[in-house]
Amino acid sequence: MVTIDWKFEAPKIFKAICKEKTKNKENQENKENQENKENQENKEINVNETHYQFEIVRIKDVSTKREYLDIKMKVDGNDNGKISVEPSNIAQGLLSLREYGIMFSDDNSRIKLARCIEQKYQQIEVSVQTESNNKIANARFDVFLGAIGEYVRAAEDQRKSGLSYVLVADFDAIALDCGYQPFEINGLRNLLKDQDYIHVPDKSNKSNRNTLIIRLRGKVTRVIGFKDEKMVAGKYYDKLDDKTTDSKKAAQGE
Repeated sequence: MVTIDWKFEAPKIFKAICKEKTKNKENQENKENQENKENQENKEINVNETHYQFEIVRIKDVSTKREYLDIKMKVDGNDNGKISVEPSNIAQGLLSLREYGIMFSDDNSRIKLARCIEQKYQQIEVSVQTESNNKIANARFDVFLGAIGEYVRAAEDQRKSGLSYVLVADFDAIALDCGYQPFEINGLRNLLKDQDYIHVPDKSNKSNRNTLIIRLRGKVTRVIGFKDEKMVAGKYYDKLDDKTTDSKKAAQGE
């Protein structure tokens, strides 16, 4: 892990400019109003003079071998959340610091921090999924399959011929809700394919595709087809025939 201490330089520069402006306007009318305005600006600037600390770890996805950065933040020594950033565009990823109240004085400060991370990149510890932390990965995968099970139970009209279809947009939303990062979703699909949870086209030709094109409710739709046999065996949902029979019996009061 690499820790970067960071103090923004821009506020100090801005204060110097404010003082220079005040000096030049000492003989102008409305001097009192100008001074009040400068005092207010300085109060706002002082809020930004904060010590930030970023603890960074490289996370390598076991399936795809891709990496992302986990950045834990501290403000004046206090924990202030964590973000995940793609190495391909660190400067852009740092914009999400705003969601945690860390507001850069200007884009130049953010870019400087991004460059600092890039320069120290090879020194950052790499964390991969080893045997000891596979339990965490497996638990997240199981939660995801459980969420897919809930989706399928609520969308029985999307089940046909031993497959349960999940719209790609819904699949991605469920994955994100279960803690997967956007850049982990392809790896998740590959894991489902490798473990035979989903039906893929052209398997004999070793196709990289893991989605299907079907006509659903009269529209051509891209979906991911979960195998009922595998999902039922994992008790993520029941066989469609069994549920249909039970529903009919309940309706008949049996």
